[in-house]
Amino acid sequence: MVFLMMEQLFTGPIDSLENLAYLNTWSYLLTFYTNLMQWKSANYEVEKKEAKTTDPNKSYPNSMWYKAFAVTTLEIASALNFVNLIGFWFFVFPNSASAYDTAQLNEALGSTWAAQAYFFLRNYVVHTVPFLVTTANICLADVVFLETDWYLMPTTAMFYLLVSFSISAYSGKEQIYILKWTNTDTYIEFIPFMVMCAYMLALLSVHFILCIMTQVARQRYVNDFAKYNANPQ
Repeated sequence: MVFLMMEQLFTGPIDSLENLAYLNTWSYLLTFYTNLMQWKSANYEVEKKEAKTTDPNKSYPNSMWYKAFAVTTLEIASALNFVNLIGFWFFVFPNSASAYDTAQLNEALGSTWAAQAYFFLRNYVVHTVPFLVTTANICLADVVFLETDWYLMPTTAMFYLLVSFSISAYSGKEQIYILKWTNTDTYIEFIPFMVMCAYMLALLSVHFILCIMTQVARQRYVNDFAKYNANPQ
């Protein structure tokens, strides 16, 4: 988020809006939000535990809501961060030098060594740190991902598609990040719907793998949650 705010000093409102079409922007915003919800959920539980010692009848109806929102945002962020990390290191990283030639920073600051060094550093940080943060959350927190949350992945992919189209229409640009909106009736490179279908399948694959890993690691499976969900504590 610090990198994003710094860049706004040199880019205009349309360029700022286009940042919302970058998948790495979605990565660190979702990572920040899931950490915020986990912090809120944890503090809510501490407050509930302390209050029950003085007032056992006091109700905390939002307890399950905070937990559910923390887990679902972590599920989305974890899948998104892993897919984005793979995409960066295998496709974006090898072409970092040529990518700067068409970057917004090149237009604003020129091809100075400082601007290029910042561009490379920023790319490494925003594509790697979100993945490390969500991975640490999964390892340190007592959390289990559920296969029944699979719908979050296509929902995220299709919502991104809508955002990209809206930004393209607003800015008047044919291509926004990886989606080229002039390619809507062919099967050539960057056709939006085809790209996002592939991205959705990648998100689903990562999600199901994380479901297996977290359930096996914690020895709690999706069938074990029926009674827990029906009778929340």
